[in-house]
Order: sequence, then C-alpha cells, then structure tokens
Amino acid sequence: MDLEEFLPEPKHRRLVEWLTTPPKERVPESQRKLADELGVAPRTIRSWMARDDVRRAWAKMSEHIVGDPSKVQEVLETLRAVAIDPDHRQFTQSAKLYLEAVDAIKPPDRNVEVNLSSEAISALSDEKLEAVIAEQIAMSRASEVLGES
Repeated sequence: MDLEEFLPEPKHRRLVEWLTTPPKERVPESQRKLADELGVAPRTIRSWMARDDVRRAWAKMSEHIVGDPSKVQEVLETLRAVAIDPDHRQFTQSAKLYLEAVDAIKPPDRNVEVNLSSEAISALSDEKLEAVIAEQIAMSRASEVLGES
C-alpha cells in the first residue's frame, strides 16, 4: 500500500509504518526512540497520532495489513469464545491474545478517561503517562469485549 497518496509528509508516513508494525517487531522499539530517529519531540509523535490525516492513513494501513476481516473471522470467533468463558483453562491468555489481535495495529480510541490530577500528570514522565493511558484503553476495550454476549 502506498501511503504517499494519503500522507505527503515522509515523517508522518514513517510513523504510520511504525504504528502498523506489530509492537514486538517495531524498530526502533519505543515512541521515544522513533521521535529521536525523526528528529522530533515525543509529544510531537503523540500530536501526529491525533491528526485526522494520520489516523485515516493508520486505519487504512491496518486494514490493508489485516486484509479482509472474513479471513480471520473464524479464528477470532474461536479465540473470543474462549476469552469470554471464565471456566476455560486458557481464559486469561485467550482474552489477552484476542484483545492484542483486535487492537494491536489499529488507532486507539480518542476518548479515554484518565482520572489523575494535573499535578500527578505533570509528575509523570512521557513513558509513564503513555503507559497509564494505554492501560486505561486496554481496560476499556477489555470490558467492552468481555461484556458482550
């Protein structure tokens, strides 16, 4: 897929390529190191991730990589069935794998509620703040997925 038609800025394309690489295979391995590679601040990376054009390209690229959802539908349905069965011996692992499979390369939701005071937020490093937000997103998605019948 040619991202240039969606994003003329090379640094934005590099970000989308990095975001749509499975997290364990990303080079560099962190947003901070990607920011260093691109010669920008980590906050700039987060700002770009919120841009509509970058989010559209991110979504298109993730759809391109995943392919036709029907190709993975049967596996995901089986994994989900185990993930929502608390009596299954692989319940926890399946829930984790299901959420990772569904959410690994698509853009995160924009609306996540993080209950921290401004002082607490100011005291966090960029990495810690990203971890808190990621945890809230994961918990929100987990409750949505596991709450379905």
